[in-house]
Amino acid sequence: MAPAAPPSAPPPVIIAAAPATVTVVPVVPDSPPPRPAVYVEFFAEPNYRGESFVVEAGAAVENLARLDPGHRSWNHRISSFRIQGVATVVAFADPDFHGERLESSSSLGDLVAERRGGPPGANWDHAISSLRVVPVRTRAYDPEPHYDARTAENVVRRAYRDVLNREPDAAGLRAYREKLMDGRLTEDALRTSLQQSPEYHALDFDAIITRAYREVLKRNPDAEGLKHYHQLMAERGWTEPQLRADLLRSAEESAAAIRTLITRAYRDVLGRDPDRDGLAHYEQLVRDKGWNEREVRAALMKSDEYRQKQGGH
Repeated sequence: MAPAAPPSAPPPVIIAAAPATVTVVPVVPDSPPPRPAVYVEFFAEPNYRGESFVVEAGAAVENLARLDPGHRSWNHRISSFRIQGVATVVAFADPDFHGERLESSSSLGDLVAERRGGPPGANWDHAISSLRVVPVRTRAYDPEPHYDARTAENVVRRAYRDVLNREPDAAGLRAYREKLMDGRLTEDALRTSLQQSPEYHALDFDAIITRAYREVLKRNPDAEGLKHYHQLMAERGWTEPQLRADLLRSAEESAAAIRTLITRAYRDVLGRDPDRDGLAHYEQLVRDKGWNEREVRAALMKSDEYRQKQGGH
């Protein structure tokens, strides 16, 4: 299970289902309104962390930019979401339920692992502009909502693909689908069952890790990285999507750190931000040649622009 949001995170805004509207329930400090029975909580950070808001099953948000007036916009800001109960999230890349569409009946701990159309490497992290939370249809006498057949099948298929890297066989699909629909199994219990299976532990973890490194980072794993991720898969049941998401995050953090290093050097030496060509040039030197900030600064101080700023000396 992923850790819950840290205690310092403010209470979430709650979006309640109404006959034809969406109601934003104001949050009173230290006294948040009660949460609905079935809802989805959307988070600003991966692994269900950071600021969040709650959408009740049956509600929708047509434009996340207008979700919480007076506060930071939620447009293109969601990084993970957790489903409480049984519901399906249908998210859209554009306002008013337009554009590319992501549909999931499972909680997603890191949207960077969810691929979408567009340029290579495009994903659903910070890409949602509107969304619906669709409740399941249940019989009137059901004490609580269970999965319908379609939702249950989608949950089983995603679990098999994430954990075992394959589609479910007919017998497995039927057995798990029926247990989900009858309320005898939760999605977490389904995934745990697959992670504890002999088939999971017979997977070639090193091959999975190597493939992910080559596709995400364009290189083979170093010995330390291979050992680290092998341990996470063997001992903690990490799935390939979790592995890929972690690699993508590390790559993004590394790229951001490199850009920060170069920008700081430019501002200190030349008194300006780097131009596009200069940024690309020094990014390549840092990434491929192992340059550090001192070497970037030294190169900038040898430039004609720096000499001109110093009066031509």
